Amino acid sequence: MSKSSWFVEQYDCECGAIMKNTSTHCIEEHLKGKRHRGKLNGLATREERRAERVRKGLKVVLSVAERAVLAATAAERAAEAAAAEAAAADAAAAEAAAAETATERAAETAAESSSVSVTCSTAEAFSLAQYGMDPGIEAEPLCAVLDGHVQKRKAQAEAGEEEPGVPPPKKAATGHWHRFQKWKKKPHHGPRPSGPV
Repeated sequence: MSKSSWFVEQYDCECGAIMKNTSTHCIEEHLKGKRHRGKLNGLATREERRAERVRKGLKVVLSVAERAVLAATAAERAAEAAAAEAAAADAAAAEAAAAETATERAAETAAESSSVSVTCSTAEAFSLAQYGMDPGIEAEPLCAVLDGHVQKRKAQAEAGEEEPGVPPPKKAATGHWHRFQKWKKKPHHGPRPSGPV
């Protein structure tokens, strides 16, 4: 069969390439109810092929309306990004303010604790607030008690006396019996150590 207008009108192939190709292959595929899987990807109309190119990200000539839509979308995305950046900046400022407030509170607490602490020579790390004492009333007697205790401990240490309730340090195990016990645990069978056991 020759290529004629009758075939073009009667067998309008769904592949869209009928104007370029009226071969037997296109006609047979059309008669079987299938689409021709050629270069045009089996899409019937020009609009569908163009939409497919847009979906795949291929280069397409845009109309004025499409360009306006794309510009509006880009402007909306830019506005959303700016709003997100502003929100992040506000959150960072709030965190900085909270950190500054916490630092100020910590400084105030430290100042109060330093004013409450005992000012005598032996109580740098001692705080009256721990024991619920009034620093204005009981600071001097407490300092005297602490000074007396420290002086007593110094005298005991100089005299070699141990603090009551604290066991003396263990002495190193020296002597033949201890050496023999250590020797028994060793994985060898050498001579027994000489001397009384």
